Amino acid sequence: MGIVEGTETLEAAAAEREWKKHDNIAMMLICSSIDKKYMSVLVNCKTLATMWLCLIIVHEQNSRENNHIMQQRFFEFQMKPAQDMSSFIAAVEAMAAQLNDMGKSTTDKSKVKKAL
Repeated sequence: MGIVEGTETLEAAAAEREWKKHDNIAMMLICSSIDKKYMSVLVNCKTLATMWLCLIIVHEQNSRENNHIMQQRFFEFQMKPAQDMSSFIAAVEAMAAQLNDMGKSTTDKSKVKKAL
């Protein structure tokens, strides 16, 4: 209909075909490189943009869960009977660094409390 009305030109149609070609190639690359457990989330995506948005949502959800799990581990972490103090402090520092990398800051006070 657009051809008859003059609203769709050969140039526009060619550009759309080229865009779809690039979109499909990018979608194929993502599908071939992600973990298969995410395929069920992406199977109904019609464009790369929707596929990317779905992946962002899944990643953000996993990040929130990981943050919570890591915080819980930090607060429940205790020194083992056979563990020396320096290795325990190193483990606490490593956990605190991971939390800081996730955007969850730990205070020196909370680290000292772990050592007591």
